[in-house]
Amino acid sequence: NADGSWSFDPTDAAYDSLQADQKQTITVSYSVADDQGGTDQGSFSIELIGTNDDPVATFSDTQSAIEGSVPINGQLTSSDVDASGAAALTMTANAPTALATFEGSAGVDNISVTLASGATLDGGAGNDAIVINGVTAGTATVIGGAGIDSFDLTSSANNITLDLESLSDMATLTTAEFNALANVTAIDGTNAEQITAFNTATDTIQMKDLTNVDIVADLAAYTVSEFVDFKTEILASLNAGNDIVIAEFNGTHFVAVDADQNIPGAVGTIGLFELNAAIAADDIV
Repeated sequence: NADGSWSFDPTDAAYDSLQADQKQTITVSYSVADDQGGTDQGSFSIELIGTNDDPVATFSDTQSAIEGSVPINGQLTSSDVDASGAAALTMTANAPTALATFEGSAGVDNISVTLASGATLDGGAGNDAIVINGVTAGTATVIGGAGIDSFDLTSSANNITLDLESLSDMATLTTAEFNALANVTAIDGTNAEQITAFNTATDTIQMKDLTNVDIVADLAAYTVSEFVDFKTEILASLNAGNDIVIAEFNGTHFVAVDADQNIPGAVGTIGLFELNAAIAADDIV
């Protein structure tokens, strides 16, 4: 203003896209002049700190079904003005609803659902946390998508197929990065997809359709003092031509994959899954 006063409105809709704690610096320039023709330029900055704007549930269409007729299904939708590559949306299917399909956002989704028989859940891109509360009957398919995902299968009653649509869906390390790991703690939650409550009797991981020769090698169990052997023998097995390697280290189970499907002896990138329960070669299909 001409008298030097100023104001700033942080409620302007132009700033709604800021996520919680995201900062944007706004630079304000101004000029001053006196009655003798003298002038000067100045500026100051406003640091605007974002807050979380609530997501909006956008699916509200009335549905109809006929008693005794075929099941109906649909797609829940939502929007979030904060959405970006790091967006966070939580979608929950409340009992007794069992979803037949679910597709996550392009950001980070926290998904807790009960799935219908034959259902498909696709977490989409981002580091998603997926909890399967149950499957009504039969088998459901869960796709993590790109990113470092965690899957909590919660119950031995579930029949879950974790399906990789591409080998790039996995968390990956170069062989140099894998060799440089100091201990198994360096893998936890950072360099491996996490699978909790996997049941070797009912659950499977589908990835053989993406590998060259479909060979799964099941290595021996390694003790806490054998971490170097654990790394060395996984790499040796992959370089020997095995596409997929199962190994146990100190009670934790791992699946390592030749992510680039290079020729034997030239493995460059390793995909990793970490499980808190046993997995066998027959569980990988």
